[in-house]
Formats: sequence, C-alpha cells, structure tokens
Amino acid sequence: MSYMFIEHNICPEEPKMTQKTA
Repeated sequence: MSYMFIEHNICPEEPKMTQKTA
C-alpha cells in the first residue's frame, strides 16, 4: 500500500483520488 501511495504522489493528476486512498 506504501508503493501505491508513492505512485499517486508522483502523478498528482487526481488529488481527490489520492485523498480517498489515504
């Protein structure tokens, strides 16, 4: 789950999705 979080951080195209995953 850590690697996925990092990937989202690299491509912050959809910050909404990142917040939902967090």
